[in-house]
Order: sequence, then C-alpha cells, then structure tokens
Amino acid sequence: MTGFGLGFRPPHYKWITETHPNVDWFEIITENFMPGAPRPRKFLEKLRSNYPVATHGVSLSITSLEPLDPFYLKSLKDFVGWLEPEIVSDHLCWTSYENKNSHDLLPTPYTMQNLENVILKVHKLQETLRRQFIFENPSAYVAFSTNEMSEAEFLTELCKKTGCGILLDINNSYVNFKNLGWDPVDYFSKLPISSVKQFHLAGHSVHEGVLIDTHDHPVSSEVWALYRHALTLWPHVPTLVEWDENIPEFNVLMSELNKARDMTPLRTERSSIVDIKMLSKDEIDLKQQYNNFFRNVTSGHNFDKIELKYLRNDTTVPYHRGLEVYASGFILRLESVLKGLFPTLAWITEKDGFHDLILKYVKEFPPRHYSINYAGQDFSKFLSSVNLEIDFGVPSSVLKDIATLEWARVEIFELTSALKLIDLEWDIGPVWASVNRGEDPEKPSPENCTYLIWRKGENIVNTKLSQNKRDFIKALKLEK
Repeated sequence: MTGFGLGFRPPHYKWITETHPNVDWFEIITENFMPGAPRPRKFLEKLRSNYPVATHGVSLSITSLEPLDPFYLKSLKDFVGWLEPEIVSDHLCWTSYENKNSHDLLPTPYTMQNLENVILKVHKLQETLRRQFIFENPSAYVAFSTNEMSEAEFLTELCKKTGCGILLDINNSYVNFKNLGWDPVDYFSKLPISSVKQFHLAGHSVHEGVLIDTHDHPVSSEVWALYRHALTLWPHVPTLVEWDENIPEFNVLMSELNKARDMTPLRTERSSIVDIKMLSKDEIDLKQQYNNFFRNVTSGHNFDKIELKYLRNDTTVPYHRGLEVYASGFILRLESVLKGLFPTLAWITEKDGFHDLILKYVKEFPPRHYSINYAGQDFSKFLSSVNLEIDFGVPSSVLKDIATLEWARVEIFELTSALKLIDLEWDIGPVWASVNRGEDPEKPSPENCTYLIWRKGENIVNTKLSQNKRDFIKALKLEK
C-alpha cells in the first residue's frame, strides 16, 4: 500500500462511498466493525470495493501482563479474514487489567520481563492472523522509572524477534517530546529503517501545559516539520491523516491530506537532543505496577498526594499531572459514550448530575468488553439496584425503564438483535419521543406495559403493544 489516506469515520461514510474522493486509501477503527459491534457493514463493503483499506485497533492490549483475550483474537481473525486489509495495526500499550477495561491507551514499563512477555504474545497474534502486525508508538503522559530501555529500543527488539512492524505516529512523538522530554529526532534514528510501515499525522490540544493527543485539530506546524524530517529516513511510507473528534467537513480533511502530499523529503538539520536518562530500577514487581497504575487511573485519586516510586519524577509534565490526564480521560470518554447511548436519560438527569451518576455506575460496573459501545449494557441493572442519593424529580424505577428502552434501541442499531421485547413498569415511550423531538416531556404514568423495539429500514421504532399482541409475539419467540 502506498500514498496518502484518511480515516473512514461515520459523518462521511455515505459521502465517501458515493462520491469516491481522491484519496489513495482509508483506515478504519477495527472495533467499530468487528463482530459484536458492527457499524453499517454495507458502507465498508462499498469502501473496500473502491479503495485499499487498513485496520487500526484500540483494544488489543498487547503489553498487558495477561494473555491475549481469546474472544477478541477470534473476532479479529474472522474480521481480518473477511476484510483482507492491506495493513493491520494497533498500539504498543495496554488497555485492560483483570477483566476490566480502561478504554484508554495506557503506558508500558519498558523492561526485559515485559519485552519477553510481549514477544510471546506477538508471535501468537501473527501466527493466528497469518500475517504481519504493526504497532503504533503511543502518546504518553507519564514515564516509568523502572524502564530498562527506551521505547525505541523496545520496539527495535520487538521487531527483530517477531518480524512485526512499526506504525510511526509523528504527532505522538512530538507530544512525548513536550510532555516527557524525549527527543523525537533521536527517537527516529534508533528505529530500524526497514520496520517502519506507516505514518500517522494528527492534531493535538494543550491543556494546562500538557499536550494531549486528541485528534481534533489540524496538524501543528511543529509536527509538519517533524514529518518532513521523517521523510528523509522513510520517503515512501504510506501516510494517514487522523481526525477522530470534532470531525470537520471533508474538504478540510482533504486540505490536510494535500499538505502531506505536497511535502518533499528535504534534508533537515538535527535538532537539539534531550537524552533519555533512565533512573535506577526500583524493586517493584511488574504486576504491582500495572495493578497500581490501573487502579489510580480508574478511581480518580488526588494525585498531588500520591508518591509513586515506579514513575519518573523528572519529566517535563509532573507524573501526578499525567495521571490526571489518564483519569479524566477515562471518565470523560465513558460519559460521552453513555450520553450518546442514553440521550433521554442524560437529558432528564443533566441538571442534577449525570456526571455523578456515571461515576457511581463505573464504580459498580467497570467496563469489561473490548468495545466501548458495550459500556452501557449494565446501566439498567445499576439503576434498579443502586440507592440513588441524587433527586432527579422522578422515581429511580423510571430511570431504570428509560435505560432499558434506550439500551434495547442500541442493541438493535449497533449490535446483533433483530427485535427486542421489553417489559416496563412505566410508560416511558412518550417521554423518549418528546426528548427526541427536543421538547420538554411530561412525567410518565405508572403502567405495566410492553414495548417492541424493531428496525424499520434505517430507523429504530418503539411500538407499545396491547396485551394480545404481546402474548402473540412472545408465543412466536418461544416456538422459534
């Protein structure tokens, strides 16, 4: 695969597959199309008939201490076998710990023990997929004092021992330079030339002095300059421009893409180097580091009061500030997803603390599935069992019924069910309809009722059933 690509994202699915813009290839987020979390595959089928496609995952968790998730691995194998993409990639990071998922790209301790662990898993991965896999250098907001090698050395050894490749994210290299003091020019010089298979370019944001890899801005001038230097080392590597949040009109994406096309591999002078000074290894068990880091990121401690000896304290961004970035990202990401999955519930509870409701929910039911689209699968159960201290103006059983209806709609739209029958204690159909129209809803009335949730073309329909229709449909389902 050669040339310049863009991400295939929902706002532009229809337009891309109908107009066939002048893009050399497209990259998809693997988990958005894998079995169990399928976006409309008809768009992907149209895309692959006209363009080369690369897949880019976010949930492989290759550097975790646990074995590869067999369910995820089988789903990935089946999907890659069906799609036959040009490139298959994910990140050099971990996302899960003890069956709980952060849905974030967490940093890795670069130790010999970890390298041996990752080598075994990459062998297993590539043997299963029967193809080369490439790994992206992740953005990071903390670094481990227990590191025994640099990230570049870790990647080099991994490629040497397994034959895997590298997806070099230019923006991440710059973010890590500003946050951690890692000189990107020196970093590039230590990577094996033949192992770099793809570039990523993206925008970042700055929050209270921390550069955050948000993919919601144009590529910065500093990253363009760094990309120009990378082209002197890898002049023919395919390049992707990423833009995953606040996605603009397609012509804006094309403008960024054409900037990359117009770049020529001019020789640049080496910039000043900030050496990576490794601190002496602290006698802390690797599993303990993972456990402690995951717990801190997903529990939201006051990080100013935490002294974590396994994290470096001489980085540009203090480690407690870096931990805050991971922790806030964990909650905000889940809150954003859950608002999209439960818009009526979010509307009703917004004034009284949807955010606080999410904090309680995540504590009781931490995410476990590799796809973040499953984050709301226990929301109804949570609302029926938890003792809510927040007054939303309606009984908690109303919130439970709203969550039940909205999750049924998600299952029809996003997941696998053809239709769903749900039994409710309140007739919340009119509430959902009013909020969906942008109107203030009336309070629902208590009524034991049944709704059929089903697909009608591209729309998901809520139909309140009479007792006779309810009994008839349930009898049909039992016979089937």
